[in-house]
Amino acid sequence: MFIRPCLRRMTLRAEMGMKEGEELAIKINGDPDKVTTLSDDCRVLHIRTIILQDGSEQDRPKSEAGIREVDIAPELAAELKTLVGSQKNGYLFSTESGNPLLYSNLVKNVLDPILWDQEPPIMKREGKGWKRVGTKVIPRVLGKKEEFQGKVRGRTGYGTHSFRRFRETYLRLEGVPQPIVDYWIGHGRNPLLMSKRKSKANRISAGIGAKRQG
Repeated sequence: MFIRPCLRRMTLRAEMGMKEGEELAIKINGDPDKVTTLSDDCRVLHIRTIILQDGSEQDRPKSEAGIREVDIAPELAAELKTLVGSQKNGYLFSTESGNPLLYSNLVKNVLDPILWDQEPPIMKREGKGWKRVGTKVIPRVLGKKEEFQGKVRGRTGYGTHSFRRFRETYLRLEGVPQPIVDYWIGHGRNPLLMSKRKSKANRISAGIGAKRQG
């Protein structure tokens, strides 16, 4: 129940180019001048606030370029409306108590089990308790995390930011002008009219599992 919606949340970064703190800050029916929220038709994401790694909300992004509107492709907007469903307020991605999800928990519980081999203990009943008698290796996409870290001096190079880099590359391959790419990603301010950005969002697909538009 936890992994499926959270995995979907991660792929949204590849389709919209958000940072993890921006995604976690999305509120339903929020004031677009004060908080990070979606428009009523889910065609625009207004980014104004972020969630820090400790779960607290910061009232503005780390840079002025981070304050922006991300125009959303029609098919992704339709999916977002389904994701919002009947929710009237609160964070789009939250715990059962309504608090924003923690980035560290998403990595540990969702991303790492996909990328790296898992080694759950094999337990055997002994008396009134349990005894560990071995380890079961469950192969994943990249193998053992420790071995991979050793090859790249302690860092794997893989994480949730990879989704964001994918989006930037995809937009460039689709021929989106660099100033618009920079604006959507949050790397630079851009005076282009909303209609020009919107037309680009209408022309390109979300990117994940979609056919390239001619």
